[in-house]
Amino acid sequence: MLQWYPDSYRIGIAPILTLLMVFFAIGVRVLIPEGNTAFQWPLNIAMGLIALVHLYLIIDDRVMKRGDALIYGLVHICMAFTVWIFSLMVVTGNDLF
Repeated sequence: MLQWYPDSYRIGIAPILTLLMVFFAIGVRVLIPEGNTAFQWPLNIAMGLIALVHLYLIIDDRVMKRGDALIYGLVHICMAFTVWIFSLMVVTGNDLF
């Protein structure tokens, strides 16, 4: 069962990081010329943090049950991976390698 207060911020950290990846990618694309690969590192770090947050939610069962956290993590990491690839392509100018 979800216990929203005071632990509800833990559930929302991963989607907020995903949203910040999108805003970061669009902001970099507007301000910096395309093809600059130096700005891909914050996106890589954000994706790692998203995975760590979901691992924390699975281990710490104060907010939701472990099974619920596992399904939430699997679904969100799949969606975050798609957003991450999109953000990398926007930042690097459609050149990932």
